[in-house]
Amino acid sequence: MHIRPSATAIFLVLGSVLHAEESAPVATAEAGRWAKEKVESHRPAVITPPGMSTAEQAGAAPSDAVVFFDGTDLSKWKGGGKKEEGDAAPWLVKDGYMEVVRGKGAVETREQIEGDCQWHIEWRTPEEVSGNSQGRGNSGVFIGGYPEVQVLDSFQNDTYPDGQALALYKQSVPLVNASRGPGEWQSYDIICIREKKGADGKVVQPGRSRCCTTGS
Repeated sequence: MHIRPSATAIFLVLGSVLHAEESAPVATAEAGRWAKEKVESHRPAVITPPGMSTAEQAGAAPSDAVVFFDGTDLSKWKGGGKKEEGDAAPWLVKDGYMEVVRGKGAVETREQIEGDCQWHIEWRTPEEVSGNSQGRGNSGVFIGGYPEVQVLDSFQNDTYPDGQALALYKQSVPLVNASRGPGEWQSYDIICIREKKGADGKVVQPGRSRCCTTGS
């Protein structure tokens, strides 16, 4: 599997789309019901949206994103399960993307992300088709505490419904199969909402994740 930056970066967006119910636009006629302090604390942050600043920066990460891969190195990654800072990620970087190395295992970010978040990931499976079902371009995206988001060549490749690309692996079936052909770039946006507990320690909101494919 290949993973590339979104023009300049694979990135993580923290908190920008996850609290719409708290920070929805307020109609002028209703503005009086908002105390000044509440307006200040709930006003959405102003950011530069992805790919919207200048023509030269088309596809750039939004200004509030944490960028994990800029197309040049894996300094923000390590071998999966490794704890020592010196254990470099064993994948390849070439032509602006990172590539899985067979037999070298997974990679993970050095920085651990807490709280609600949104991940944007672009990927492609091998151009040369080999195997079928789960044996074709199989990989996945793991975000701590959530089911795996399946990466698979699901283009004209039948497999069990909750094991195809975009599925939360063996948890939920995608609404559609929107897979592009082998070797074509595809993208995911994965939104993760953490479990919330009340003052008494009881869960008031379970953790959940949502994944959508956004093309490329």
